[in-house]
This record gives sequence, C-alpha cells and structure tokens, in this order.
Amino acid sequence: MEGLKHAKSLELVQSGFADIISATRAYDATDILFDPIHQGRMFAIFRHPVERAVSMFYYLQQATWESTYNPIYKDITIHDYARSSVTDDNWMVRSLAGKADSPGAPLTERDLDVALEIVRRKCVVGLLSNMEESVDRFSSYFNFRKRGMQLNVKKNPKCKEYLKSGSNTNSHPPLQEGSETWRLLEQKNGADMILYREAERIFKEQKLLIP
Repeated sequence: MEGLKHAKSLELVQSGFADIISATRAYDATDILFDPIHQGRMFAIFRHPVERAVSMFYYLQQATWESTYNPIYKDITIHDYARSSVTDDNWMVRSLAGKADSPGAPLTERDLDVALEIVRRKCVVGLLSNMEESVDRFSSYFNFRKRGMQLNVKKNPKCKEYLKSGSNTNSHPPLQEGSETWRLLEQKNGADMILYREAERIFKEQKLLIP
C-alpha cells in the first residue's frame, strides 16, 4: 500500500512514463492509481493455487529479507503448514475483491462473483503452466513491439532463455497431487480453485480472440 500511495503522489499513471504497472493488489492499484480519464488494461499470470501455496512455503523458509519472514517455517513440514492457520487462504480472490488485508476473514459468494467477473470481463489471461504462449499473447494484444519491447519469445533468444532458465523460480521438492497435504491446501483455497479453473477456460477461449 505504501508503494501504491507513493506512486499516486508522483502521479505515475497521469505522467505517461510507465507502459506497465505491476501490482499484486489489483483492487487497490485500480482504486488508488487510476481515474476515469487515465485507465488501464489488465493482464495477469495465473498459477495453480496449491502449487502457489507450496512454492510460497518453501520460499518463506529461506526468505529472511522478507517482512513476512518467520523463523517458525524452518522447523515445520509442508504438511504442518497446510494444517496451520498461516497457510495461503484464497489470495487471488481476496486481491481481486479488495480483501487482501483480511486473511482468514470469511469470503462471501459475492466476493467470488466479483473476482470471476473481473477476470472474465477485464483481464487478458496468462498461465504459468503455459508461460511462453502467455507472453507471446500479451505481446500481440498490447503491441509491445511497437513500444520497443521485444517480448516475442520465439524471435527473442534472451526472452526465451530467461523463461527456460526459471530465473524467477524457487526450487523445492514437488508435492504429489491428490495426497492428503495437497487436498488440505486445495480445501483451504477452494475459492481460488474455482477462479483458477475459470482462468484456464478463459485462456483457451481468448486464444481464438487474440492472434
């Protein structure tokens, strides 16, 4: 929130300096940075909620530089994490419905409906499981090449190499799909699972709309 408020004080959107603004708090970014005259178009990379939760756990075990770091993570297992109250709890839906600051608070059907409607009507959807096609699609839709951004994966060796190298990934043991721990994380992120399945459907649908 501090970063968003600082960007507003600098009139970042109104200045026209930024082609892309990256924000994990989609609802707050829209509310704080944009106005009826200065609008944006949304695109996002969606990740399977259980895979995201597992990756987050192993990241937090070693991310001493993060404000959310807690040494307790080093002494527990992924199963302990899945059973605890500090597990990811429908983070995607909360972010889109404006409830990012209320982890653990009950979500309503309306919260889920709001998140689903935003993704259906407002978002160019990408999937982490299909990163190369997602980046090419963003590049095509937003005409990044015209803006001097060489994001065509097939034609830009540096872009392709970056995606293949996993430069922004966190290596960790895989979690077996269907295991008890997997099911626990799936249950805790039930709303996000519904949103993710809809994102997968929209990703296929948008393939016909975006060359």
